[in-house]
Amino acid sequence: MITDKLSRELIIKTNTAGIIKDVSANCFDILGYKKKDLLKTCILEYTRESILNDCKKEISFLNKDNSFSILDTRSRSIYKNNKRIGFCYSMINVSEYKEKENENKTIKNILKKSRDIIYRLEIKPEIKLTYLSPSIEEQLGYKVEQYYKNPMAVNEKVHPDDYNELKAKLSGNADYSKPIIIRYKHKEGNYIWFEEHVTPIYNEKDEFIAIEGISRNIQERKELEEKLTKLSYRDSLTGLYNRTYFNKELEELNNEKNMEIGVIVCDLDDLKLINDRYGHLQGDKILKKTGELLKNTVKDKGLVARVGGDEFVILLRGNKVDEINNLHEKLKSTFTDYNNKSNLSINISIGFSYNDSSLGITDELFNIADNNMYIDKRNKRDMKNFNSIHNI
Repeated sequence: MITDKLSRELIIKTNTAGIIKDVSANCFDILGYKKKDLLKTCILEYTRESILNDCKKEISFLNKDNSFSILDTRSRSIYKNNKRIGFCYSMINVSEYKEKENENKTIKNILKKSRDIIYRLEIKPEIKLTYLSPSIEEQLGYKVEQYYKNPMAVNEKVHPDDYNELKAKLSGNADYSKPIIIRYKHKEGNYIWFEEHVTPIYNEKDEFIAIEGISRNIQERKELEEKLTKLSYRDSLTGLYNRTYFNKELEELNNEKNMEIGVIVCDLDDLKLINDRYGHLQGDKILKKTGELLKNTVKDKGLVARVGGDEFVILLRGNKVDEINNLHEKLKSTFTDYNNKSNLSINISIGFSYNDSSLGITDELFNIADNNMYIDKRNKRDMKNFNSIHNI
């Protein structure tokens, strides 16, 4: 009689037909059956496996509650007088182990198939990469083995402008509650944007010892953001830069980039008259043509923006005062030449200002150029009135 109640090993004995003759007392704890439930039944009622032989295999065995357990089974023949009279089965329930094994396989398959770069990097006691997903090759073109050999090769791949972000991430000084945005160099030489969600790991002494992270390629998102940003900086009618972009550039020159600066303000004289007489479509054509003439005259010497309904501005960086004077004269010639050839004239007033330093003075320079433009507008109006009186 089999009496072991404590062992993890379940013992079942059968005759050669599989009829159960004896069962160890721990059967209830392992499978939920009382001994009397199994005696005189056939072992093949509980499994679909062929086990009426000497074997070593994992089998699925029916439990009392109609669920199944995975049993690591060893079967050996029982002999009497050199004649086989049955089988003895030694079984250990490995269901929990198999569940974990299957779970681990599932996780590994997920990690293997993921396009995100998943990693764990030990910081202490030494820099050591303990896991890196194969997706690194798809995303950046490098073999996984290259990083295992040299975990700090990432320092060579990060964009120079993002090095401080990487340094903070590896030193435990980053704000890990927020995504970390970093560019890494692809094997082919181009940089790709990644968004990383990083978890810092600490030991029982609260020492920073490792990081675990998921890094996602956001290149397409960044390109779309850049495209939308560029669109937000453009005037929809003329295609020139708008006031938002002009103000941004002016602010940088005022607060960060110190250089020679010139501002030319241009204002259409008769836009309201044109709109009233010929309609707004004709007025829009005049605005577009004005933008075209300004851009073609300035070319790459400065930034041309439409900052109001009929107001344009040219921002010149690093130009000498003589160059700005020459451009001012050239602009007047451009519109004179156009008016000599066109049925509908474009009359524009122009004013400019210049300083050899941009820091802290850009607003004043813009106001000076704007005032000079109004002086030009007033002078032309006074001249027009003078000519009208003179011709009476």
